[in-house]
Amino acid sequence: MKKDPFSTNVAMRYKQYSGLLLLLSLPLMLPRNLSAHENDIVHPGLTNAASRLVEVNEITTHCSFDISEDMQCSFIDEGSVKEDTTITSVESWDGSKWGQSFCELKPLNYIKHGYNPVTGKGWLDLGAIDALEYAEPIWNQAVNEYNLGRRNDALFRLGRICHLLEDMTSPAHVHGDFHPTGDDFEDWGENHFSDYDFSVLRLTPEMPTGRVNLPNGIMVDANSIQGILHSLALFTYKMCSFEGHLQEIAGIQPDSELSRMFPTLHYYDGGILGDNYWEIDDIGGLEQWGSDEWWACNMDHIEYEDREGVRHIKGHFYIENAAGYSGNLTPAVFEKS
Repeated sequence: MKKDPFSTNVAMRYKQYSGLLLLLSLPLMLPRNLSAHENDIVHPGLTNAASRLVEVNEITTHCSFDISEDMQCSFIDEGSVKEDTTITSVESWDGSKWGQSFCELKPLNYIKHGYNPVTGKGWLDLGAIDALEYAEPIWNQAVNEYNLGRRNDALFRLGRICHLLEDMTSPAHVHGDFHPTGDDFEDWGENHFSDYDFSVLRLTPEMPTGRVNLPNGIMVDANSIQGILHSLALFTYKMCSFEGHLQEIAGIQPDSELSRMFPTLHYYDGGILGDNYWEIDDIGGLEQWGSDEWWACNMDHIEYEDREGVRHIKGHFYIENAAGYSGNLTPAVFEKS
């Protein structure tokens, strides 16, 4: 069967989604907002905004890419939303809004949406496959469906890929921070997404080039679906993990990026029978009885004892709970050392 050249254009153009989705998500992933994307407003909002911003001169005869009005393009929106749900029955969806597709959706797909670009693992506490392994067959099926003329199903799967791209701009998804009951940023994103007018940002799609090394040692093309997802995840991981130096001595901790961003970082020594832990005011503790609100990144830190027997932890740290004890987002701030 002769390959439809339009499918090549679709593949090339939507690889540019990665750059757009990353830029669109930047206001939502600043260091003080360490969490995930909300599914009813943020995910479809990012998908719609990226669709409007992608330059589509070569394919306008096939689809206007106006998701709000074009029924065929609505399958992209539909796929990006349904990817995060547990419902697979076609009768459960509003046909006046969406195209009633549910191509190979299965319950609990969201447990496959994690990917740590340092460890190469998905959600650490579930042992699920990672987002890269999960995305590749969906992408290949999308291209194949389009070549066979089943464009609605192809665009639906493309929407599912958009969802995974968007998840790679979420700190929780790239730090193994599983959050089935939601978290701070889901509320923040839902309430503040409308504050951003993406149409005036003058964003330019960017096609990744070259090769990238995955954590398992395999090298892939940067513009492959695995290369794009990995690069997005690594960018987010680096932006939202902070270099720090902790020592088990009561009081303010040594100078580091972490201590400058959170000047209240200190070590609390509860004595022989008390609780010993590091704490950032209004955010929470590390190694505190109960649950940690921030921690040293897996495979991205070292621990040692100095000559005086004082324990140190050096490396990168992830802040899970940006709303802290008060329930209000606590901004990170830089202070001169």
